[in-house]
Amino acid sequence: MNWMTILMVAIMSVGFVSCGDDENTSDVSEVAPNNTKQEIQITSSGKVDGFECVDLGLSVKWATSNIGAYAPEGYGSYFAWGEIKEKDSYFKENYSLLSDGKYADYGNDISRTYHDAAYVKWGNKWRMPTYAELEELHAKCTFEWVIYKDVEGAMFTAPNGNTIFFPASGNKYGYSDAAHNWNVSVWGSTLWPWGKHYDISQCSSAVATLIIKGQTPGFQNLERHVGCPIRPVTTASFDSSDNSGNESNDGGDNNQSNDAPYITSFSFTATKTSITVKFMASERPTSASVKYGENSANKTISSNISGKQISATATGLKAGTKYYFKCTVKNSYGSSTSDSFAAITNY
Repeated sequence: MNWMTILMVAIMSVGFVSCGDDENTSDVSEVAPNNTKQEIQITSSGKVDGFECVDLGLSVKWATSNIGAYAPEGYGSYFAWGEIKEKDSYFKENYSLLSDGKYADYGNDISRTYHDAAYVKWGNKWRMPTYAELEELHAKCTFEWVIYKDVEGAMFTAPNGNTIFFPASGNKYGYSDAAHNWNVSVWGSTLWPWGKHYDISQCSSAVATLIIKGQTPGFQNLERHVGCPIRPVTTASFDSSDNSGNESNDGGDNNQSNDAPYITSFSFTATKTSITVKFMASERPTSASVKYGENSANKTISSNISGKQISATATGLKAGTKYYFKCTVKNSYGSSTSDSFAAITNY
């Protein structure tokens, strides 16, 4: 092992944290980097609410630039996971979603919530990509490490021929600047490990895509307080002369697949005596039922459906008390019920 390999291994070990008993499952393998300066063509398919994006033939359209960047080669802004403002430093001690050793419980996925910087800063047609959408990008597009306008980074080419570029922006930890030129780190909206049962308040890491110079794309479970860029995604239609207004917060465009809906994310807000929950479904449900309870979610409360979003408020609750919630959604193709999650009223 030469000194460069040792250095790379040492650098990669910083910021990798497992959650519970789950091991770090970063998945990367070596490929030959393409460092030849060449004419790279980056595709733009159109705009959504004024932001350029590209249709790669996937489940979502991808923005051509990071939040805070004005061109594909720009690094843009760096955010701790779930925060919506840049900072001068990125420590656990100044992470706003950590208090008394517990992480704020906003669900296992913050896409399309008010802790999603893309949703807040670019408008409700945009959001952070989920783990599944990052995985889809890796799996269905071919990959090259290239130099675009004097900036090194990762280029993906879709089966339809369209391309997208991620600059090697690295990430920020503590007071240090990002480690540019050797890796791409971009936040996903999903906590690590995804789709498993665990105490979210104790899960210190979230999913970020990891693209290292000379290796194929993979993932890392990166500590939540680390600063990373965000590359937004959308399912909305492109801007046009008669489609340029604001879209209601309903979870995307009007496309509907022939699938039963399921819950993709949830969030809540609390007072001393009430908790309002919001669930996001994968498809527009025709009916929904929200249940809650102090020991288990067994009492039905009135709920509202707006597109793919289901909301409900439980009132008359005890201050400083944990309550459990779950949601059942249904359409003509079937139904599903979410896992229960806990929310605590204010003290």
